[in-house]
Amino acid sequence: MTMLDNYISFDEWLAKKYKASFNTGNSSKSAIIKYRKFLGDQNEKELLEEMRAEDPFRGAKNYTFANRIVNYFSETTDTTTAKNYFNWVKDWWRSQGVFLEDKRVKSEVSFPKKLKENLEPLSLEEIQDLVSNADQRRKALYLTLVCSGKRISELLYLRMHDVNWESSPVIFKIRAGNTKARQEHEGYFSEEALTAVKRITKNKNDTDFVFHDRKLDYNSKVKVEEHGWGICEAVYFARLREKVGFTEKYLTGRNHKTIHNFRSFFFTHASLENGDGYAHAMTGHTAYLGQYFRLERSVKDEKYLKLEPKLTVFESPKNLEKIRKLEKNSKRLDDMERKIQNYEDAMKRLKKQGLT
Repeated sequence: MTMLDNYISFDEWLAKKYKASFNTGNSSKSAIIKYRKFLGDQNEKELLEEMRAEDPFRGAKNYTFANRIVNYFSETTDTTTAKNYFNWVKDWWRSQGVFLEDKRVKSEVSFPKKLKENLEPLSLEEIQDLVSNADQRRKALYLTLVCSGKRISELLYLRMHDVNWESSPVIFKIRAGNTKARQEHEGYFSEEALTAVKRITKNKNDTDFVFHDRKLDYNSKVKVEEHGWGICEAVYFARLREKVGFTEKYLTGRNHKTIHNFRSFFFTHASLENGDGYAHAMTGHTAYLGQYFRLERSVKDEKYLKLEPKLTVFESPKNLEKIRKLEKNSKRLDDMERKIQNYEDAMKRLKKQGLT
């Protein structure tokens, strides 16, 4: 037997998935656990040998077996999860020399249709209830989710040196290694969120995390993979949601109110104010980032300042807009007074010189 006679082991296959990302590893591992639960006492090695002997274009046994697995997955999971699980099982089979032809999979393996319910948005009043009942750290985190549209994982990885504290408005950078699409992008703190953030970062160093006090050595080349942090936030939010009384669920069992709703709130208002392309770019969708990053900094800032009042939770957006207009008008008046004064000074100088 040579090294080429061996198929990849399950541990090696799973290690590759975790190397891609923690979520990929977890999802693929869950799929195989469920698949092996379906197999029960069946010897998987023998099963794979039998499946390899089947012709992927003419044989039918493998597709019948695949359909049974899909039905099993669909009994206890939603359609999307069942599809994801089946795709991981197919990937595992491929690594073991079992090939399924795509066209036959589409025609012979059937998934139940996904229930598409109308999703409930978070209203401003509901966001106020959640933020008001959260602890100080989560207040800052939730207000930043609302005003930036970032994923919670991206904000949990944010360090103090990723923030340009001197800019106006204050900008922060989401490092490429800590994003879903491996594409660096940026976000803004609203004045409201910035005030809350400054309360929890008074004594922090440059490499400290902004939204929590966990310690992890900084290495710009290595992605942060402490994914228990996201689970902790999900557990906290679930308790907060119950405390506030937001217990409604869809028929699929999913809660009406989730942390993701903060991101959706941002996207909705960003789309209405500055267009879909802007909203996609600000939430980190790579197809739109190139177009956005070609804008001049002054244009980016102006677009965000125009949007900011809509993302302010505890201040009336209308009042903020009025304040901004008053500030602009005041600046215009100051400029006019300065010009008039300069004109009067120039006339006095000319008069002294006998030129008028």
